[in-house]
Amino acid sequence: MSNRPDARIAERAKERAEERKRQQRRRRTITTIVAVAVIGVILLALYLVANAPSEAPIPSEAVSRYEGLLVTTNDDGFPMLGRRNARVNVVAYAAFTEPQGYEFFREIFPALLERVRADEISFAFAPVGVGVGRNPEGAARAALCAGEQGRFWPAFDTFFTWANEFGNSAFNTNRLREGVAALGVQADRFNDCFGQGRIGDLLVVARQSLTAPVTVRVNGAVVDTNLDAINEAIDAFGPFTPQPESTAAPEATPEAALEVTPEATPEVESTPDPEPETTPEATPDGS
Repeated sequence: MSNRPDARIAERAKERAEERKRQQRRRRTITTIVAVAVIGVILLALYLVANAPSEAPIPSEAVSRYEGLLVTTNDDGFPMLGRRNARVNVVAYAAFTEPQGYEFFREIFPALLERVRADEISFAFAPVGVGVGRNPEGAARAALCAGEQGRFWPAFDTFFTWANEFGNSAFNTNRLREGVAALGVQADRFNDCFGQGRIGDLLVVARQSLTAPVTVRVNGAVVDTNLDAINEAIDAFGPFTPQPESTAAPEATPEAALEVTPEATPEVESTPDPEPETTPEATPDGS
């Protein structure tokens, strides 16, 4: 008889222990369900963001400002305006995401463009795939691939404008895709180009040549990135005598003439999204 209370106590203890285990299992099940639901919501949100339309405006003068200019590439393979045998060759290196790059584009480049038109210099731009901001490599690759279809310089204007206007969201997948389509770039050729090793090789050369957020070289020598210093370095190779139009020798241009207006829209949406982001920011998907 004396063992009966102890047996009942042990049985109740066992029942309480089993109930605690059942409650723990229920809590774990609920936690798992909630976690799966949260992950599902997050993934859905990311999908909607990634596939949401992105405004991709093309500046009004992105094409017209380069009309009549010789468009080719320099010895390193970077897009260039002007004659390859110009007395003075100016090359600028910068990332499209770099704020100082935008300042160069806005404050210095227009004056250099006038000197190209005057046949005093050639000007090349080497987009850099690393730097501040989001997805500089994606922007650089997109611009160089647009260049293979004769659209580097309109992309040059467009991308710097976007960087200033949209900040870290400037070069997400949809904006790049829609932007290059609006510039008249063929989707299949662009997608094939985007991850090619030849583009990666150009980015390596650009990065190795960079000595500051924006590097400017005049006939190979690095100069301060301000207009007075650049003009002084250019003028050291003067005086310049304008070349008569009647004697100017035409030069082969690997890039097509800038004829397509910004409204041209190839079927970029019909092709899969390029994903060459070897790092999280290395593809058009900068979102």
